Amino acid sequence: MNWRRIAFGALLALAFAATFATPANAGATHRADGNVSDWVGDPTMLSGQTRISKGELIYDDWLYDDYGADLDQGPNQPAFRGNLAPTQGDYRYPTDSGRYGYNAADIRQLRVAADSWGMHFVVFLQTMLQRDAAAVTLAIDAGQHRYDLDQWPDGVGVTAPGADYFVTSWGTGSTITNGIGQRRRLPFQATKLLDNSLEVDIPWRDLPGVRDRHVRLYFVSGLFDPSTGSYMQVPSGSPTASRPGGGSPAGGNGAAFDVAFDPQETFTRLVSHWGEEVQSQALAQHDVSALGQDVDLARLEDGATDPFAPTPGRFYNRIFRSPQSYGEGISLKNPTGQNVGGSPDPQFRSPYQPYGLYIPRDYVPGTSAPLLINGHSLDVNQNEYEAVSPNLYNQLGDQRSSFVITPLARGMDTWYIDSGFEDVLEAWNDAGAHFSIDADRTAIGGYSMGGYMTYRMGMLMPDRFSAAAAYGPPAYQLWIPPADPQPPSSYQFAGQTNNIITNALDLPYEMNNSGADELVPPEGALAQAQTFTDLGRTHDFYFYPAADHLALVLGDEWSHTRDFLDAHPRRDLSPVELAYRRYPAMDLPQLRHRFDGAYWAGGMVVRTPTDSCAAGNTACERSFGQVDATTYGLGGNRTVPVDYQSVYPGPPLPAAVTGTVRLPGASIARQNGFEAHLQNLQAISFDTSHMGIDPAQPITASLEVASGPGPFTLTLRGAFGPVTATLDGQPVTVTPVSGGIELALNLGTGQHQLVVSP
Repeated sequence: MNWRRIAFGALLALAFAATFATPANAGATHRADGNVSDWVGDPTMLSGQTRISKGELIYDDWLYDDYGADLDQGPNQPAFRGNLAPTQGDYRYPTDSGRYGYNAADIRQLRVAADSWGMHFVVFLQTMLQRDAAAVTLAIDAGQHRYDLDQWPDGVGVTAPGADYFVTSWGTGSTITNGIGQRRRLPFQATKLLDNSLEVDIPWRDLPGVRDRHVRLYFVSGLFDPSTGSYMQVPSGSPTASRPGGGSPAGGNGAAFDVAFDPQETFTRLVSHWGEEVQSQALAQHDVSALGQDVDLARLEDGATDPFAPTPGRFYNRIFRSPQSYGEGISLKNPTGQNVGGSPDPQFRSPYQPYGLYIPRDYVPGTSAPLLINGHSLDVNQNEYEAVSPNLYNQLGDQRSSFVITPLARGMDTWYIDSGFEDVLEAWNDAGAHFSIDADRTAIGGYSMGGYMTYRMGMLMPDRFSAAAAYGPPAYQLWIPPADPQPPSSYQFAGQTNNIITNALDLPYEMNNSGADELVPPEGALAQAQTFTDLGRTHDFYFYPAADHLALVLGDEWSHTRDFLDAHPRRDLSPVELAYRRYPAMDLPQLRHRFDGAYWAGGMVVRTPTDSCAAGNTACERSFGQVDATTYGLGGNRTVPVDYQSVYPGPPLPAAVTGTVRLPGASIARQNGFEAHLQNLQAISFDTSHMGIDPAQPITASLEVASGPGPFTLTLRGAFGPVTATLDGQPVTVTPVSGGIELALNLGTGQHQLVVSP
């Protein structure tokens, strides 16, 4: 009998069982009090990445990766819509969405700290609708291997690796179990629903032999079972309101839904798009040994910070916090099977959202780089191109020295109409805030539903982009002209981008569609291209007669798109000519977005029937106002559209190519003036600085009203001093306003001459 081992174990048990009264957590720099402001380290906000910052070990997890073990060794459909983005893990949440939100055990971020009092951790969950819906376990391996507990406690179902201490918390309580299986309650914990945080303090007295050690940490999450006071087990079959589903009929499959410290996830075409392939295999083997993090606790106690920079030439998921208030969890949106084409409603509701981020191989921080915003398809997510078309990052990323981002768009089927539109803008802003991205070299593109985003966002905001490359439909959702888009919806007309091709005068488009496309009717794509031709808008249209819907994305060949984007590398905020058509029904007032001009024209107000129209209001949704204008202040030339056609041999498939280029036409005598053709407008503003017009000199303007005569407000932006103005020789009222002047005009149908004189 090994009396020394027995004696040591007895001492360990006595030390562990002792109760210590430290209600104030004296000496603690972090306290489990529900106030997380004492956690001050800077996270990477990159999924799978860990760093030490200001004495905190900080890990950011993959979002929406909480699907547990892969027991059937095959892909499975998620509970929500995701026909082309399966999961490898098999577990599915209970259907009580008010408690679990189909996402209750999803780890967003984990932080660990140490000080003179003890160890501390806080976990932020992506969804926390109830304090005790989830359970989490921190395993601490301090190298005391003779007393490692091999079977993790509390029913988590992990057998490896063994560890010395296990801290389990379920939001309303916490326990610690030592390496010989003894368990006691930890009094220091707090949960805060406002920020989805669960904090736990562990005094050194409960961790004999751990302080100042190099340790290896493991962290898992699952669901809490109030009836047993432990992890909720996952039975086979479909979930019920109170029980998860997807487990093994034989049982013993483990209860963990998510695992932290998962740095090298993979994305495999038609297998998993959620950053959980490695995790799901580890959980299936009940062994998370490879998913751990080594840390020197003394460095945490000393407040250490390690430098961190993301690696160029890599794909990441970056996480940002949205200000939008959509609630939490995942909305199934359409459990009855209606609206099969999707809807603009947010599917992923929580404030923290991911987007796919590719950093070009030659990126040097501080040097400006291009950006491509590349929207994902229907039924997939922000990882589509990493899983399905990784060569895109080579040809459209590395070969162009360009960043590529793919926002999640708040769901698989939001169509970038409302919540998805806003998510793109937020992800775009986040990328620009953390990397040196050139706003003048930002392009937009996307496949399938992402191609629709390219049309909608590009033509509503053409001055934000240098070029656009669409592989998808022009309308929300299906369009076979001459009929209206189908199915009928509030965005049947407001979601039809064929109506705003006017706005692409200064934004070149590449368009790609297929003749055998089973999801995007080729008739609509051909009509879209014809409108580009009829209006003389710069475009290349690749029509692949033999290709189906997935042929081009699976072919993963983007060389002609690369060349197109390179041929139009920069936006021009001072074009000589501009055109913009404003539809009030396309505004998003709920998101404070008003699309009323571009480049040097803005503030467009539609005269009749109204300038405010909700999408779906058939009485006014087809009303628009339009401006076509040319500045003389820059000189240059008017442009003339010239059509062309050619044949593209591939790869990946042959295509017939048609298009339009705009060539220099008549020269413009440079002078301090402009011309504008106005339709159904009662107000507009022009920015003289981008027009090459000098506010200190006389300005002449030719105004032609095609429709909508009546009182008209013209605002000229610029550094104006005192001026007078005449319209057709008659004086008009001039009012100084912030940043310029306002002219009160009365415009009848036909031509008018305006003169503004200092």
